[in-house]
Amino acid sequence: MRLLAALLLLTVQRVTVAVDNPCHGILVGTLIDPDYCYKYVLCYKEVPEFRTCPEGTIFSIDEIGCVPGDQKTCIEGYPTEPEEGNSCRGVIYSRFPHPKNCTRFYSCVFGRQREHSCQDGCVFSTKLFICLPGNSESCEVQIFPTTTTPAPEDVKPIPIDYCVRNGTVLGRLPHPQFCSRFIQCRFWVPSEEFCPNWTIFTDKLSVCVPGDPNTCRTILDLSTIMSDS
Repeated sequence: MRLLAALLLLTVQRVTVAVDNPCHGILVGTLIDPDYCYKYVLCYKEVPEFRTCPEGTIFSIDEIGCVPGDQKTCIEGYPTEPEEGNSCRGVIYSRFPHPKNCTRFYSCVFGRQREHSCQDGCVFSTKLFICLPGNSESCEVQIFPTTTTPAPEDVKPIPIDYCVRNGTVLGRLPHPQFCSRFIQCRFWVPSEEFCPNWTIFTDKLSVCVPGDPNTCRTILDLSTIMSDS
């Protein structure tokens, strides 16, 4: 089944036949794994990229993304009872550092505690609560500022008058530092919002569209979409 997501022509379909290339004939789309409800395939120019949903989530064809659910029963929703005897009981989502190893960290997902490892050459940042390039012996983060990835100390909070200065009472504005985020203005009050994975915000359409958050380049030609609308 193919779905038309907004004006982006993103294809979502269920895989029924196992083939060498499940993305054959698909320019941009998402395929659902027929055997695992927590796995899916991203297609771009017929090239597949196999993805797995985080623990405690499954893939939803309606949301075109991972949603809370049981990976064993494939039933959507929150667990009825968190695991007994762990520090994540009652916590929907959180992350905290490992007490003895800065290359590892714990996560709480819907009341369940999990231990994770950062990628090679990365350490867990206690400031941003994500893994960043760093020294595993000193546990110091070593990331340098670029046009798309500011260093942690250069990440600035959004000024309270950001919407006022941009003359926006209600609406969306580009984030001053990240193309994978945007500013939502509600009666002059700004709030920082995040785009879904592998999408970036475009002020031309005031929405998040498929793109590379590292280069801030969109996948689709927005000039063509705007000329046809």
